[in-house]
Amino acid sequence: MSKINDAPAYPVTAGNQVYATGITKREWFSAHAPDPPMTWWGNGGRTCAGYAMWNYQYADAMLAGNAEEVKP
Repeated sequence: MSKINDAPAYPVTAGNQVYATGITKREWFSAHAPDPPMTWWGNGGRTCAGYAMWNYQYADAMLAGNAEEVKP
């Protein structure tokens, strides 16, 4: 895997080979993101797309190690 966003959340490995990947770490973090703060909703709107945008911004911040710096 060349990018951290593509790294499997639950890899099954044997030696240096990855045999089963399932979801990526980015997808896992996105699925487990907390609800956006009320102040954030002014930028994304209370829509499914806005909620998804928040979740992936949160996931990207977690992968970068900056969860407290999620930008609206």
